[in-house]
Amino acid sequence: AEPNYSSIYVCGPTVNDTMHLGHVRALSVYDVLVRHLRDRGYRVTFVRNVTDVNDSIVAKAKTLGEDPLAYARRIEAVWREDFARLGLVPPDVEPHVTDHLPEIIALIVDLIAKGKAYESAGDVYFRVASFPDYGKLSHRKLEDLELGASGRTTSEESARKEHAADFAL
Repeated sequence: AEPNYSSIYVCGPTVNDTMHLGHVRALSVYDVLVRHLRDRGYRVTFVRNVTDVNDSIVAKAKTLGEDPLAYARRIEAVWREDFARLGLVPPDVEPHVTDHLPEIIALIVDLIAKGKAYESAGDVYFRVASFPDYGKLSHRKLEDLELGASGRTTSEESARKEHAADFAL
C-alpha cells in the first residue's frame, strides 16, 4: 500500500430519473470523505461510476418513446447540473456501464462458472451465500439481512432469488 494514498470507488447514479434528496445524502458522504482526506494531505483517486443501462432505464425510455442511451445521456446531463449546483467534488474517473459491457459480461460468466452467481428467469443474481464474509463490513449477518429485503424488490423478483439478499448482476 502506498502511504498517504487512498482510492475510493463509489456506486454513482443510475440515470433512470432525476436526483432526489436520498441521492444527495449518499453522494454528500463521499464528497465529505474525499475533501477530508485531501485536506489531510492524502492523494485520493475518486472513482464514481454511472449506470447508464439497466431495465429501469430501458423501460422509462420506452414509455417516453426515446432511445434508451439517448434518454440516459439526457438524464445524466441533469445529474451533472445538480452535482455542480451542489458543489460536489467531481470524480477523477467516471466509468459508464455501457463502456465496459464486455468486461462486465466476462466477470458475470466467471462468477456463474464458479457457482457464485446463477441465472433465474432471464436475470443473473450474485449468490451472497457463496461469500462467507458477506455483511462483514456492516457487522451484519446474512440471516439478519433478509428482513428488509422484501421492501426493495417486487414479489416476482423475490420469487426468482435463492435468498432475499441476492442481488442482480
